[in-house]
Amino acid sequence: MTGALLFALTLWWGATQALLWGARLAPAWVLNLVALGCALIALGGAHHTASMTGTVAAYAGISAGLCLWAAVEMVFLTGAVLGFHRPARGDALVERATSAFCAIAFHEAALLVALASLALLQWGSLNPAALSVFALLYIMRASAKLNLFLGVRNLCIEFLPPRVRHLAQHFRRAPTDRPINPLFPFSVIGGSLATAFLLRQGLDPEAGVTLATTSLVCAVLAALGTLEHWLMVTPLSPQALWSVEPTSSVASRHLERIQKAYN
Repeated sequence: MTGALLFALTLWWGATQALLWGARLAPAWVLNLVALGCALIALGGAHHTASMTGTVAAYAGISAGLCLWAAVEMVFLTGAVLGFHRPARGDALVERATSAFCAIAFHEAALLVALASLALLQWGSLNPAALSVFALLYIMRASAKLNLFLGVRNLCIEFLPPRVRHLAQHFRRAPTDRPINPLFPFSVIGGSLATAFLLRQGLDPEAGVTLATTSLVCAVLAALGTLEHWLMVTPLSPQALWSVEPTSSVASRHLERIQKAYN
């Protein structure tokens, strides 16, 4: 249990830190080449570990899934794989949703292609760790995107590099007296239930070591994803976790300028 916790925390914090700082400091073409290499390594690792069992095999499969996730996120943060601009013809929810989806359509397609690739490599295998981790991250990220679209208190646009900061036009800041949108309770309840289920599965004495290790790591990632949801509706900013600039006040002014430009 302790090993799975430390492994998940280290990868979660370290990978996020590397992505955020890399997107700000390195040229886009370098990051895109790194992302391509990471994707190829991840898919090779997923294929190689699919028939392996044991603790090491589980950790290797999990690392492959996280590596592929990081690769897709990297090309998103560089702006290489985003979508196309379709201005909303009004404030109606359907129009806003269509415009927001078009802005990230290619990125969503890339995530689905990556997920399908892992499914082809690992579906029904002895060690589907890479697929399990990627699918969990995909669901948690989709929930976070929907909550940002519907409205939360902390928009966290300070995490968006300049290349993709225009996407903040699709975010909505919830009023102080109503920081929770209708989807939010279902998101955190679902995340909590997933955490509990995965934790129970990981601690089941009858579970094999591969399944137990994968389940425990996924339980920690689900708990962290649920925590990230809570941070979106509390006065606390997650900015300090990664020492990301600019500050929240500067980020708020950026958001105001962005929304004025596109409205």
